[in-house]
Amino acid sequence: MNARDYFAYKKQLIPSIKKAFNSLEEFADIIIEGAGSPAEINLREDDIVNMGMAEMVDATVIPFYPMAESIVIYWNNCTRGHNYVPT
Repeated sequence: MNARDYFAYKKQLIPSIKKAFNSLEEFADIIIEGAGSPAEINLREDDIVNMGMAEMVDATVIPFYPMAESIVIYWNNCTRGHNYVPT
């Protein structure tokens, strides 16, 4: 599958992703790692992993950043309507 076809298809995967997550969540606490994705605002609209996954399952998000500039980018662009715990 080429990239164009994947981007057109991936939204159809959301019900299966949620079902798999909910099934796993019955047995264990789940940590979703999303290295860098909160600052990648160009990817947010179609994101089904990282922050997109956190949004899908209403996960609590705990951002860890080494630089203050990244935190500013994060809070200004990605906190609308999410359950965030600042560190």
